[in-house]
Amino acid sequence: MRVFKHLRSDWFRYGFETLAVVVGIMVAFALENWRDVQKVKKEEHEILVDLLNDLRDAKQQSALLIDVEMISRDRLVSALNQYSRGDSLPREFYSDSIMYEVLWSLEMEVPIINSYSDIKNTGKTGLITNEQIRQRFTNLEASIYNLRNQADDRLKVHQLRIDGIAVHDYNYVRMISVRNPEFQLNNEEPNDYRKLLSDKRIRNLIGIKLNLSNGVLEYRIALDTEIDSLIDLLETEINTWHQ
Repeated sequence: MRVFKHLRSDWFRYGFETLAVVVGIMVAFALENWRDVQKVKKEEHEILVDLLNDLRDAKQQSALLIDVEMISRDRLVSALNQYSRGDSLPREFYSDSIMYEVLWSLEMEVPIINSYSDIKNTGKTGLITNEQIRQRFTNLEASIYNLRNQADDRLKVHQLRIDGIAVHDYNYVRMISVRNPEFQLNNEEPNDYRKLLSDKRIRNLIGIKLNLSNGVLEYRIALDTEIDSLIDLLETEINTWHQ
C-alpha cells in the first residue's frame, strides 16, 4: 500500500513537472511568435511611413514638372497664334531666350519613388498587408513607366524633325548664347523670329511638338492624381496603427 501511495505521489509530481515544462515551452513559443509578429508589424509600419514620405516628395516634384510643362505648352500656343495675331505678341516674346524655350525646351524628368524600388528589389513588398496599397503601387509604377515612354517618344520626334531647323533656318549660335554667356555676339546675325514663326513648315513642326506635349501633360496630370490618391490611402492606413 505504501509503495502504491509513493508511486501515485511520484506520478502526480512527475506529471505536474512535465505539464509545467510543456506549458513553459508553449508560452515561450507563443511569446517568440508574438515578438516575431510585432517585429514584422513594426517593419511594415516603417515601410509605409517611408513610402508616404517618398510619395509626398514625388507629389512636390510632380506639381513642379506640371507647371514647367504648362508654361512650355503655353509658349508653343503663343508661337502658333503669332500668325493670326500679327505683331500683337509682346516684343520680349521674340527674344533669343523665349524662342530657345519654344524650339528646344523639353522636360524629360519624371517623379521618382526610390523607397518602392528598394522594397521591391529586396522582396519586401509582401510585408504590406493591405492588398489595395500593393496593387496601387503596381499601377503607379506602370503609370510612371508610361509617362517616361511618352516623354521619350516626344524627344525622338523632336530630334528627328524639329532639331533639323536649327541647321538651316536660324542662327543657332545666337540662340544658345542665353545659355552660354561667354559667346561674343558682336558679329552674330540676329534672328527674325516673327518671320521664322510665319513659315508654314516651322509652324507645322511646332504644332507637332505641341500635340506631343499635350499628350505628355495629360500623363503627368493623371500621374499626379494617382499620387494624391495613394497618399490619402497610405495616410488612412498609417492612422489605423495609432488608434
